Amino acid sequence: MSGISLPGERLPSETALSERFDVGRTTIREALRVLAAQGLIRTQRGALGGSTVMALSHPRAMEMLELSLRSLAVTQGCSVEEMDEVRELLDVTSTWLAASRRTPEHLRKLQECITEVPDGIMPTGEQINANLRFHYQILEATGNRLLHLFGEPVSVLIYSFFRRQEHHPEYYRSVTSDHRKIARAIESRDPDAARLAMTEHIAHLRFPDEPNPPRSAFAGLSF
Repeated sequence: MSGISLPGERLPSETALSERFDVGRTTIREALRVLAAQGLIRTQRGALGGSTVMALSHPRAMEMLELSLRSLAVTQGCSVEEMDEVRELLDVTSTWLAASRRTPEHLRKLQECITEVPDGIMPTGEQINANLRFHYQILEATGNRLLHLFGEPVSVLIYSFFRRQEHHPEYYRSVTSDHRKIARAIESRDPDAARLAMTEHIAHLRFPDEPNPPRSAFAGLSF
């Protein structure tokens, strides 16, 4: 056996699995229970029962990745600087791709995520969430399912950390202005303009109180 089970494939019996991995049936039964709880297999009891491998949905795969990444970030003590670098590499690259591959539907979703924040007024929780979804929609617009699958859980982790920081109303108006600029570049199918607009946006997020924020050593790079 290759060790890889495809969706729809039936797993060996508990007895066979116990012999193969040299563990007791109780251990195998618990492992199957955990896999079933995660939606990775479906187990049926009875004479004709058994465990069948399930196709993992995109949302479920992202959820599992997010949980794993969150645990890893906590146990490894990831620094703010590390999160900033990952955010920049991920967002700049995905924006560059999205500008070439976006569809009218992608543009519609991006526009829906751009919210208006009146002068001196703090945004609502829904408006803040819309700002975050803007970045997730860019990942979707790349048309690269693997990048989307990997990138959104990373973004969720990073933005869940940064959203705990306190910001003044003008910060959110700046975010909205940046998002409009990014969306226009993506709409114009201008990858270089989109990349630079996202690079500036990331700099504004990193240094919200500096009018001319510095850029990282690899700002604007794409792959």
